[in-house]
Amino acid sequence: MLTTGSCCPEARFRTSSGSWIRLKDFRGQKLILFFCPADEAECVSEIEDFALLARSFSRCGAWIMGVLPNRVGARRLMQGSDIKLVEDAERSASTCFSVWLNGGAPARGTAPATFFYDRDGRLCHIWRNAPLSGHASKVLEAAESFK
Repeated sequence: MLTTGSCCPEARFRTSSGSWIRLKDFRGQKLILFFCPADEAECVSEIEDFALLARSFSRCGAWIMGVLPNRVGARRLMQGSDIKLVEDAERSASTCFSVWLNGGAPARGTAPATFFYDRDGRLCHIWRNAPLSGHASKVLEAAESFK
């Protein structure tokens, strides 16, 4: 289980173009990594909330990356988004970040979770199963408070 102060784990994700992106590529920048909930409607809602605040996150030097819970519908959601959306094709990140529902099978999907990393790649804050309403705003407040 990850704890605040720990280093960003080695994880990689597939982008909509099919290329791979690694978390260590974001060193030197703040990174907001959120795992979308398994429910597609809630997933879309969370993406929209973060996308509405994308410019504010950018102004405070934070990148936003949303991790889609499964391949079904992932490509459709990834198209046209104002924020970086990736899929955890290997499911290694979902395991590393301990976001599986009921600690169980990939078929059940992921629980919503957000991880905020500072410019040094250290975990500053974790939100697990936070209510979706207003969540993106609270994450933005945390990102703005760190230099």
